[in-house]
Amino acid sequence: MSKNSHITTLIKLFCLVSSAAMTASCITQQQSAGNWLMPSALPEGTCPDLAGRYMNVGQSPDARRHSYLSCELFSPKSGTCAAKEGKRVSHVSIEKTGATWQIAGTGSETPAVSGSLTLKEGDYECKDGWLTVKSSGTKGHSSSGLEFSTTSRSFTVSKGYLLERRHTEGLLMILVVPVKGSSTHWYRYPPVDSAPGQSSTPDLPAGSGNTAQ
Repeated sequence: MSKNSHITTLIKLFCLVSSAAMTASCITQQQSAGNWLMPSALPEGTCPDLAGRYMNVGQSPDARRHSYLSCELFSPKSGTCAAKEGKRVSHVSIEKTGATWQIAGTGSETPAVSGSLTLKEGDYECKDGWLTVKSSGTKGHSSSGLEFSTTSRSFTVSKGYLLERRHTEGLLMILVVPVKGSSTHWYRYPPVDSAPGQSSTPDLPAGSGNTAQ
């Protein structure tokens, strides 16, 4: 191959890669909250009343996924939460003092976990009837490329249950091609006072009241 042909090939390759880089793929996974009843909207800036005692293990609408409330509340401030940390907490108590939420997890070890979310320090914000904990971000390398992701966790209360809406947006760089993605998952944590496997009040049929879209 001549020198000029080699240069021409490199230019074509560069143009091909550049064109691919300008076209970002997008992968979206949106989970529905099913027939879970959503609370009515609150005045702008008003926080939902999350005070109560909840089981630490929450389930998705299809019961195929589970999450640990102690991890969801604390991991944005202290990093990732290992499953073994969540398993040692049986229930979580939430109380409000002024603009600060005091959170304590109780389990096999005393004390299991404890902490607080303070409005002044930007730990949370309230919008549209939900309390959103400060977003957490991660980055790292995978077999496919360089990964970036940001997760926001929003909470509210409905019919005695603590509801969580977890939304994640991510970016995967494969060579110079960006692949964007997003996902939304829902979890529900029962109040401690309700019997295992039972609801304090039954779910309404889909379409009744305010249901998540």
